[in-house]
Amino acid sequence: MLKRWFRDTKLQTKFTLLIFACVGILCGAFIWASFRLADTYNEMIYKRTADALTFSAENLASLFQTNAELSQQIATNETIQQALVTARESEDQIARKAALTTLSRQLTGYSNHNRYIECIHLDYGGASSLILGKRTITDTEKNQEEIHAAANSQQGAYSFLVLEDMDGQPQLVCTRTIRRVRNMDLSELGILTLYLDLDKMVKDSVTSFARIDNTALYLAHGQQAIYPYGDAGVEQYLSNSGDTSYRLERIGGVMRFIVQKPISSTPYTCILAPAYSEIFRTLVRNNILCAVIVLAVVALTVAFSHLFVRNLLRHLGTLIEKINYYKGNAGQNHTPASSYDYTQRHDELGMLHNEFDDMVCKINTLIEDNYIKQLLIKDTQLKALQQQINPHFLYNTLNAINWEAEALNAPTIPAIVESLSALLRSTLSEKSETLPLQNELELLHHYLRIQQIRYGDRLVYHTDIMPSLLPVPVPKMILQPLVENAIRYSLEPYADTCTILVSAQQKNETCAVISVSNTGSEIDPDILKKLESGEITPNGFGIGLLNIHSRIQLLFGDAYGLSFSNSDNIATVEILVPLSGH
Repeated sequence: MLKRWFRDTKLQTKFTLLIFACVGILCGAFIWASFRLADTYNEMIYKRTADALTFSAENLASLFQTNAELSQQIATNETIQQALVTARESEDQIARKAALTTLSRQLTGYSNHNRYIECIHLDYGGASSLILGKRTITDTEKNQEEIHAAANSQQGAYSFLVLEDMDGQPQLVCTRTIRRVRNMDLSELGILTLYLDLDKMVKDSVTSFARIDNTALYLAHGQQAIYPYGDAGVEQYLSNSGDTSYRLERIGGVMRFIVQKPISSTPYTCILAPAYSEIFRTLVRNNILCAVIVLAVVALTVAFSHLFVRNLLRHLGTLIEKINYYKGNAGQNHTPASSYDYTQRHDELGMLHNEFDDMVCKINTLIEDNYIKQLLIKDTQLKALQQQINPHFLYNTLNAINWEAEALNAPTIPAIVESLSALLRSTLSEKSETLPLQNELELLHHYLRIQQIRYGDRLVYHTDIMPSLLPVPVPKMILQPLVENAIRYSLEPYADTCTILVSAQQKNETCAVISVSNTGSEIDPDILKKLESGEITPNGFGIGLLNIHSRIQLLFGDAYGLSFSNSDNIATVEILVPLSGH
């Protein structure tokens, strides 16, 4: 029912529905593509933001690793190890004093070259210790016990701790035991503790992007914040899933972009969470604005399309009126009056009206032309019958000459007449555009038989044909003109011998190359281009080359045709043809 209604409804309704459908599809695709593009753009923004924040976290992790490696350098420094052995084991007070001086000088150098080291504690031999650095830090007994326990538990590896100092402020320390390296003794020489400025490390590691206003920055140990120290709000930013990429989450009424990155080889996690509410609102506003613009464009498009279709169909209605008029006034050469001049209109509608008007005027002429054409067809058929008779008369005449020559015992004349008769019979009777290569070679053999009778031993002819290529279809009469050209330019002007070689080889799985080579002449490799461009005026041979090349390309395609080359006074023409003939 619906199909019948659509079939019978007016064109204006059909066009309107079609426009609505097309505009709807285009708008749907545009909206989908816009939101897809927006999602991709948002994803890129998120990734770039995450990369910047992750880079800050990695910078902080790098600072932790750098200070851990520094503690390793100090612990394995040969001078420090020797001085520690002397300070611990020597009974000579002067030697011990010199060793302590060496230790102070070495540790001071390390402290001065690292901007994050506030103080260095070196505990050796019971209650003996050395304290150096930019400021003197005295730890509580509880902190010292915790530091010693952490250092001893790692058995020579480093350990990071965050402790409360005597003023209740967080203090980051890196501690490890120093073990004797010489002779792989590994006995304990002391405990090294680096007191680091955590605030400076954090501020130096984060990028300018991470320092924007309203950015939450935490360093957490488990569920406890160590920077800012003791801030209970860190629990809101920690992800229980262990995801270390990024996420958007509303915290405290503010949309935040959160990146959580563990610091390698430490129990700490870096959390960066800049406020993302304004960017999020901007993206939403842009999506809404895009949708409003699309709807406005759709409404305008439909309105203008409706006006355009109505104006278009008005001219089609006029044409229908003219058709109905001619139905009742057949044979008249005048057109009904119209308020619109279609002769000045050159689009499809104008052409349709003008051609329809001309059609009526030409009906009588077409009837007369049809009668004359029928007479011409009859005349053409008569001439075709005459052409069928003429070759038979020619063959009979040649056969009569052949019998007469044999009767007179003239051996060369029958051979010439026989070859000529075979050539004419093949060329005049063959209706197909192509024939097998074997048949083409037989035609060439008849032609060369006549020429060898004429030139005698001066003309030498050889063939080198792959047997598998004999059935390959080739255009009719393409070898004889090329051989004739070789005889014309290398044999007729000179008294020398001319050797002609016709060969056929398979080039690849789809095509074959047929070559005609002759001694005693050369050929321009670019002769085809020059003939086609008019640089060379074509004579009989030039026209023949163009004819052969064009026939090959018309039959097989532009990838096939003729090519020319010269080598050691030998001119070669190559014919590229397909094996299948398509």
